[in-house]
Amino acid sequence: MIKQMQEKFNEYWVEYSLILSCAAILDSRYKLNYV
Repeated sequence: MIKQMQEKFNEYWVEYSLILSCAAILDSRYKLNYV
């Protein structure tokens, strides 16, 4: 059961992290926080 949940989480996290990173690159306010 945990393995199934982890697979789903990883599947969605890949998409979500891509969107998050694109937003961070486009938004200069977040660039200053990470750099």
